[in-house]
Amino acid sequence: MKKSRIVSISFAVIYLLLVMVATIYCQTTYTSNLPTAYFAKPVSAQIDYEGDKPTSLVIGEDGKYDNTMPRTCLTDDGTGKMKVNMIAQEDGPWGKQYKIKQTDVVYWPVDSESEYIIIRWRFDASLPFAAVIDSDFVYDGMQVKLALK
Repeated sequence: MKKSRIVSISFAVIYLLLVMVATIYCQTTYTSNLPTAYFAKPVSAQIDYEGDKPTSLVIGEDGKYDNTMPRTCLTDDGTGKMKVNMIAQEDGPWGKQYKIKQTDVVYWPVDSESEYIIIRWRFDASLPFAAVIDSDFVYDGMQVKLALK
């Protein structure tokens, strides 16, 4: 009787250890395979544009615009409208999760190939950070991992 109880408890402990190891391995693998999102900090940058310039934009003494963002933080939603990628932090089952939230945006210059843009208005101003994502396909609600450039 005593021997069978020891064997049963040993199997239960080994099973629980295997489940813990499998859970940790799966979660680590899942997180490492997520696309990477980088915070896009506003910077001062030169925007070369030949067309009309909005009068409300302030140009610095050095000819650079303040609070410019990289054009790569924009995503075409498939309908021809551009959206800005924002990062939202949520509580998940294993701690903090970071998801992409896309919101409508008005930016300048629209018809230029300049590397930087100025975001003049965005629909959801509650999310403070724009993101540049290492992925060809980006969608609203996509989980990402954060990294510094």
